[in-house]
Amino acid sequence: MKKPLQKIMILIISLLIFLLNSISVVSNSIENDSYKVIFVDDNAAPAWYDETHVKTISEGIANSSDGDVVYVLNGTYCERVVVDKEIILFGEHKSTTIIDSEQKGNSIMVTKNNVKISGFTITNSSNESSDNFSVMRGIEIKSNNNEINDNIITNHKTGIYLCECSENKILKNTIADNDLLDFVGEGINLYESDNNEIKGNNLSNNKVGISFKKSSANSISLNDLNSNKKGIYFINSNNNEVAKNNFIDNNIDAAFVSARFFDRNKWIGNYWEESTMPPKIIKGKVGGLFFHLSWVNFDWTPAEEPIDTSK
Repeated sequence: MKKPLQKIMILIISLLIFLLNSISVVSNSIENDSYKVIFVDDNAAPAWYDETHVKTISEGIANSSDGDVVYVLNGTYCERVVVDKEIILFGEHKSTTIIDSEQKGNSIMVTKNNVKISGFTITNSSNESSDNFSVMRGIEIKSNNNEINDNIITNHKTGIYLCECSENKILKNTIADNDLLDFVGEGINLYESDNNEIKGNNLSNNKVGISFKKSSANSISLNDLNSNKKGIYFINSNNNEVAKNNFIDNNIDAAFVSARFFDRNKWIGNYWEESTMPPKIIKGKVGGLFFHLSWVNFDWTPAEEPIDTSK
């Protein structure tokens, strides 16, 4: 059904307001403000479609150039999306603009720098019978300076996977129920990724809320980590700052394992629910291939009550 002109105008106005707040993400790609907007709708009348009005997200990206906006109207888009251009990928409403990869693999792969993704439910990357962990991710990022903001990411082995990348921002997403396998599953997983920001997210009912492997100097702040088997887990990672997060109803709030005694992370002012008397002890292990010793980190200034993470 063709969209009424009034609705299209409202959408354009709201999109322009959004762009004013977001344009820095792709500012390096936009010259003379010459970007275009490509609209995606899976349920429009045939006459609506042309080069900038398309049926699938993948077609919208294919028709875009660096600096453009791909604006996706409400609907369920059953496809696997590869973002290989410096664009803004923006959904009309995160609860009703759905990317469902139908258990066929990663929902979104980001291979280009300076990408922003906002306003989607991203779900259903694979099933429990899959033996290929690399295609069981909601969003996989292999590039730098991207922003993943205000999405719902659910029903994957890993909600967001950052691989060998830096300067990415993971902001204000709901990341839940990423536990497809009995023995592994993460809301956010960083592998050899440094200097990223994870802020304002709600992570619940994952095997691990946030997992780090060989990743350093990342900022983790103002997140709610609720009802995960582990809240945060560090593996051979150091100099990450974990500040002003809420740890509530997790089986284990935080843990670490490291090959080196001097690998330390900074724990500052988090709310731990069961203990407000300083210091809060974070238990872990240090050692080599054949032995591990019990070791500890400390949050010297734990919060006495839950932190307002909406800031």
